[in-house]
Amino acid sequence: MKLCHIFFCSIFLYLQDGNTGLNNDETPVYEGVEGGNITVTCKFYIPGSKTLFCKEKCKKGNILIETPDYTAQSGRYSIKYEKDNFLTPIVYVSITQLSNSDSGLYSCTLDTSFEPCDFQLVITGGLSLELVIRLSVVVVLLPVVLLLIYKITAEGSNGLNCRRHSAYDHTEIGLSEIDCPVSSCEDSTYQSLNTASRDHDQTYSTLRHNNQFSDMNSCQTE
Repeated sequence: MKLCHIFFCSIFLYLQDGNTGLNNDETPVYEGVEGGNITVTCKFYIPGSKTLFCKEKCKKGNILIETPDYTAQSGRYSIKYEKDNFLTPIVYVSITQLSNSDSGLYSCTLDTSFEPCDFQLVITGGLSLELVIRLSVVVVLLPVVLLLIYKITAEGSNGLNCRRHSAYDHTEIGLSEIDCPVSSCEDSTYQSLNTASRDHDQTYSTLRHNNQFSDMNSCQTE
């Protein structure tokens, strides 16, 4: 939710056209993110020879930048003086590396301007360094954890499939040993009967031959 708020605030600041330099009923309010940067656009009607950027009102002790140049910088504060197509002066005031202490009223003016460009700056909390590091670690480690979970799940699924196939194979072997086709069983029984019949015939022939041989010996003896 905070990130969405920061995003919309950034879009708002980007699209904000700044103060027109007129005496408005309310001072414009800009939101900046702690640790970020902000640029405010101030428009005037009469060109000036000197530009001032101040914290609170432009009086002694509050002046951040005072310069006759088109650009100037002092620490985290900077200004840029330009003119549009109608030669109307435009001043861009910027603050970098915002902190909570930067909240408050600011004023930008030209030495020829009767009405300064005042604006209120409000600083909202940004992401701390510790939180950024933690989020970076999570982003880096999350794919690794997901990959390990996928591998463990895949190996477990493969082992289960192997056990299922093994049990299925053993079941097929047991059934093939127990349940033989009817025709095979009949052929086996028929072969057993034929073997028994042949053995009986062979025994009968042997006994008959022995009896005949005994009768011949008896005849020869008489």
